[in-house]
Amino acid sequence: MLTRALKLRSDAASSVVLSLHNGPATAKLEAIGTTFVDAFNAYMDDPRPKQLAGRIQATATELQGFYAEGTTMAAAIAATVLPWGNRLGKVLAELEPRFVHLAHVGAGWALARVGIAGAPVRRQLDPGYLGLAWDGYGFHETFFSRRNWQQARGKSQFEAQAYYQGVGRALWFRSGGDCAHLIQSLEQFPERWKSDLWSGVGLASCYAGPASNSTAGALKAAAGEHLGYLRQGAAFAVSAFARAGHQPEHCIATASALTGKECRGLTAMVEDHRLAAFASKTDGLAGYHLWRDRIATTLEGT
Repeated sequence: MLTRALKLRSDAASSVVLSLHNGPATAKLEAIGTTFVDAFNAYMDDPRPKQLAGRIQATATELQGFYAEGTTMAAAIAATVLPWGNRLGKVLAELEPRFVHLAHVGAGWALARVGIAGAPVRRQLDPGYLGLAWDGYGFHETFFSRRNWQQARGKSQFEAQAYYQGVGRALWFRSGGDCAHLIQSLEQFPERWKSDLWSGVGLASCYAGPASNSTAGALKAAAGEHLGYLRQGAAFAVSAFARAGHQPEHCIATASALTGKECRGLTAMVEDHRLAAFASKTDGLAGYHLWRDRIATTLEGT
């Protein structure tokens, strides 16, 4: 089968993790990376979309989103290299609505790999979640690169903002959940991207985790004027798990510590602001950032 030639090394996640800072979350983050690689390679071994539901069901519940992410990256790369059979469209149809967030992030990983050849991939994505694809792009560049990850060259303002959200998420992984190391990394960036970076940190600390109460407190203190975006990222994480039908304990605890709110209320808020942001048929990326900004403003003073 042609797709097998595109597989990743089975130890790809572990080898990258060994180069990262060893923090309190490193073991969990390595398990996430392994799940991602396993999903990618399982798709390349057998790309039939009807196999996907069973594979996700066989994955630990709180890791299922990462399985969906790895699968979508694989499908998007396969669709670019072997452009027949609507590979990506079929996978997206299988994953929506439960894993719509992670599917778009996974497509962003693929866009980072295939470059300008990825235009057909972008056209298949939901415009309302296109910001998450740019997030995935930024995550990929930060997680794997030591040179260019601070620069979103050639991207529009809205694309760059979403890109830096992904950078912020990846910095959580690169720091191993070590708050002091993470904050030191964030200080390297210009102020204009700090809200986006903190949004990514909030998302990763809640979705991937784990973050202790003391870590959550330190993040809130360090975020300063960007606290609303840290909380917005946490709300996005809660919403993504709600879509999947499961809310793990680590996300409940971290979201509560960061926002002071329960998951049910955060989920409703995220959906209400999504509907409002796109009610006027706003352009996909502009609507995405309006959605994010409104959540951040709502949560800023709570």
